[in-house]
Amino acid sequence: ATIQAISTDVVSEKMIEASLSAYYVVACAEASSNLSRYDGVEFGADLEDLLSHGKDSFGSQLKPTNEEDGASNNPFSNLTELERRFSALRSIGFGGEVTRRVLCGTSVLSSDRFHTHFEAATKVRAVLAREFNAAFQKSEAAAGSEVRVDLMLVPTALSVAPDLGLDGSQALDPTEMLANDVMTVPISLAGLPSISVSVDVSLADEEGTKAERDIIRSTGTTVGLQVFGPKLSEEKVLLAASVLEEDE
Repeated sequence: ATIQAISTDVVSEKMIEASLSAYYVVACAEASSNLSRYDGVEFGADLEDLLSHGKDSFGSQLKPTNEEDGASNNPFSNLTELERRFSALRSIGFGGEVTRRVLCGTSVLSSDRFHTHFEAATKVRAVLAREFNAAFQKSEAAAGSEVRVDLMLVPTALSVAPDLGLDGSQALDPTEMLANDVMTVPISLAGLPSISVSVDVSLADEEGTKAERDIIRSTGTTVGLQVFGPKLSEEKVLLAASVLEEDE
């Protein structure tokens, strides 16, 4: 078996770009649906237990408010006592990222966005899976013989890991972090087996910018290399990853 470049035109760039949006629509919708059960009745923490452990920022909102108390400024004021408990518990129990995904998922599953967002995302997923399937099934002539594409190699991320530093000032912002998933999201969305392994990076004098070469040479940076294949090819994927690790 040999590893060689067959083609760089495997899946259309348009589909790769669309897959990032489609993935987060589907992922957020699933998060919203799956986490809806955590209301403190059958699943989830007990509200009083959370409040007793110091997480009491929403404790005052459990009490009914009247106009003199500024009810118009309290988002819980128009809810029933049971609804206030559910809202307070979920607000306390979920972190910021989980809350964002639940709210996004609730939005795309609403009646006015279900067809335009969620259904559109599932169609993108189906088209992407077909494109990958076609790429693995086709064979191309190379050196006078037919060569079949068994596996594909792509970077795990668009850039090397950021230098967090002492104060985290070099960390990526949430938007950049989401965009950095563009190399892994299409594979996950298509339901293909994949694995990421660390490989050492070295740039020749003519490769990359001087700044990139200096960073890599001074830090000994490694990057993630992703190996993936068609459905039910887990054995080949693991074997290829093992070979790459042995070569390190």
